[in-house]
Amino acid sequence: MFQRQDRDPKEQAVAEWLGARRVLVADVGPSTRACITRVLQELGARPPHLKVVNGFAAAVEAMADHRPHIVICDYHLAGTCGLRLAPLLKRLHPEGRDRLFVLVTVNSSQSVVAEAAEEDVDRYVLKPFTHEGLRDYLFQSVTAKLHPGPYIARIERGKAALARKEFDNATLLFTEATIHSERPALAYYYLAQAYLAEGRPRDAEEHYRAGLVFNEIHYRCLTGLFELLRSEYRCEEAYEVMKVLLERFPVSPRRLDAAVSLAVETGHFDHVGRYFEVYTGLEFKPENLAQAVSRALIEGGRHFLGNERVQEAVDVFQKASVTANKHTLVLRRIITSLVEHGKHQEAERFLKDFPPEHQRGSDYLSMDLLIGSALGTVSRTIDQGRRLLRSGLQDQVVYETLIRTSIKAGLLESAEGLVYDAARIWPEERERFERYLSKASGAQAA
Repeated sequence: MFQRQDRDPKEQAVAEWLGARRVLVADVGPSTRACITRVLQELGARPPHLKVVNGFAAAVEAMADHRPHIVICDYHLAGTCGLRLAPLLKRLHPEGRDRLFVLVTVNSSQSVVAEAAEEDVDRYVLKPFTHEGLRDYLFQSVTAKLHPGPYIARIERGKAALARKEFDNATLLFTEATIHSERPALAYYYLAQAYLAEGRPRDAEEHYRAGLVFNEIHYRCLTGLFELLRSEYRCEEAYEVMKVLLERFPVSPRRLDAAVSLAVETGHFDHVGRYFEVYTGLEFKPENLAQAVSRALIEGGRHFLGNERVQEAVDVFQKASVTANKHTLVLRRIITSLVEHGKHQEAERFLKDFPPEHQRGSDYLSMDLLIGSALGTVSRTIDQGRRLLRSGLQDQVVYETLIRTSIKAGLLESAEGLVYDAARIWPEERERFERYLSKASGAQAA
């Protein structure tokens, strides 16, 4: 319907390239979708090869079913960044010349991100655009695929040499590429990759940083530098790079996992609550990420408790409980942390978070005893603990609580028997249990 019969050779080449490839258009606006579709057909895309969707979930499904070579998508797709489709396209078609990814943006900050995602995003187009303007833009985008300029041509030749482990040739080609662009960050990224492959991490780091001079948020240089710093356990520097990635680019579960782990490793506990907010905004939340976030939140809470920031500790503990879906082991860690710092009433609040079906389990019963040992009487704690042991419950917290309470009540023989039984059940913890008796003996001697 939209095919033109009077194309010149350049137009014919573009039409043939588009006509041989499947296309996915993903945009929330019906008029934008219609405009892009018309332009693509005018340029040579075949209607049976076109797939049009209006949201991120539908786009991901289409990536699997339609397997497009070309993706033109909105930056915002129903609350999810369209840029997250770029790795899926690259996975389908690893060769850069076989694919085209165009991001539709609405402001300069989105355009900056699209430009920084060089090589993953081929082009970006800023709304609003006219029919003719979009046509010219897409025509230029395909022409650049067919006839890459000297900068991209040298990078592609360098990548081929690097794949063959011809390091000297690859380095020469990437170096030549740097003089053919005013912002050669991608060339510096590949120079760094070549040096890394040769086992020269210091040269690799220098060139990652050189690329960032030309574009301070260049995605490839940032991720390459982060991986290098992390591999060398330079955690503080790696964390600073990770913060830039999180602030400027769509967050993946893998990247958020690394961020929360590094936040704890580097002592940036004040940032952990912020990562919980990022976590809640993810569409896909793998179980290992939920565990990592809840662990980080608990570590943050323990840090706040140690610094007498009790309300902040309670806040992040509540977030940990939500993240872990009130998992009993997480509630147990929260309660023991609060009890260790003498915050028994706060601990009692978390005891109420145990789901009813788990309130007869060892985690609930042991935590109930632990809290009660501080809030109730000695005799009540001893009676409750002995009932739990008679019921067959074997839990270290129960034994420890009973040992401490028995010593407090002056029942040293009873405490010794409990230590003996606990050491028999958990021989690897014998010294820890016996330490209670040593402390009691020392106190008596004093």
